Amino acid sequence: MITDHDVRATIGEDVPAIARELLLIDERKDLCKSVCCLAEHTRDMLAGHRTDEVLRCFHAAHRLMLEGTGAVRMAIVNLYIAPVSRLLEHSFRPTQEVRAAFISDFGAEYFQLLYHKSV
Repeated sequence: MITDHDVRATIGEDVPAIARELLLIDERKDLCKSVCCLAEHTRDMLAGHRTDEVLRCFHAAHRLMLEGTGAVRMAIVNLYIAPVSRLLEHSFRPTQEVRAAFISDFGAEYFQLLYHKSV
């Protein structure tokens, strides 16, 4: 089980491109700041059409959803899935492959957010 104190290290392992940036995060704000950092990196990679890196970010967030505690899952839903889904909805840049991967990994949470049901 991945706890809120393990999130920073887990993301750093799965997405090495932001490992250094994650080390600068204060341990007291570890969970939220780490998830926001992952969401921001995903957004930047979507804008740059770096599909492989976007899929790596999706994998890291999906792993946290599957293996994380309740607090970790809630952070992923609110700080990662919600903003990334909005970006995918309002942008024509992401490829169908990226959209399909997002729905494959986060479909249930995405549709719950979309229809305002509690997660």
